[in-house]
Amino acid sequence: MTRVSPAGSMKVVAKVRINRYLAQSAGLSKRKADEAIAEGRVSLNGRVMFDKGKHLDPEIDEVRLDGKRITSVEETVYIALNKPRGVLTTMYDPRGRKTVADIVDIVYPRVFPVGRLDYNTSGLLILTNDGDLANLLTHPRYGVEKTYVAKVKGIPMESKLNVLRSGVDIDGRKTAPGKFALSEVRKDKSWIVVKISEGRYRQIRKMFAKVGHPVLRLTRVGFAGLALKDLSPGEWRFLTKREIGILKKYGEEKKSQNRINEQSKPG
Repeated sequence: MTRVSPAGSMKVVAKVRINRYLAQSAGLSKRKADEAIAEGRVSLNGRVMFDKGKHLDPEIDEVRLDGKRITSVEETVYIALNKPRGVLTTMYDPRGRKTVADIVDIVYPRVFPVGRLDYNTSGLLILTNDGDLANLLTHPRYGVEKTYVAKVKGIPMESKLNVLRSGVDIDGRKTAPGKFALSEVRKDKSWIVVKISEGRYRQIRKMFAKVGHPVLRLTRVGFAGLALKDLSPGEWRFLTKREIGILKKYGEEKKSQNRINEQSKPG
């Protein structure tokens, strides 16, 4: 398609699918963009748009997500948030519950959470509009490591920690091997440092429940080579260039290792 400019010259207009536009400009994964469209949360020029393949002209068409206008984003944004308990890891909730968007509101909807933390789990959450990096850090095949501190009831014996390290059956499937180290004991409560490369729903809580030590509190203190550091619950900051480099290097290393593993498989 071409358009005549005021000066009379012809300009080539590049149209883009609405789901791709959302993924690029709102920081959503393609799957999340498709879901938002299917849920009726996206409008094109004032009309709710359910066709994820609809093409638009970014220069003249108006796209809104949850009522907020989406504009093309040139710069990439990387944020570290200490998500408090009782906050949803999403930028929108139809029931009106508090979300991370209510905390990191000055850049919404330009960023989106990388992965998720359960409603009652606090700790380090990365938000960005870098879709490629987000995919590297969340795709199950790359096995990105997360570090948690779990406060549990009772004092787990080493034999029970060994069970957790080897993996336990959850919902019909065994968990991958992980690292579990007793850090502190106070009366009838223990603090366990947990490092896992999976992200299944309520996984750590279910694992400790299996061995008879329910989780009382869970905090993520590390993700993909980054540490929570001194952020208090509800606080957030932009990542430094060094931290962004750590994330990107970590993601690329995981991608390369996965490629090597795939090539080494027999057959």
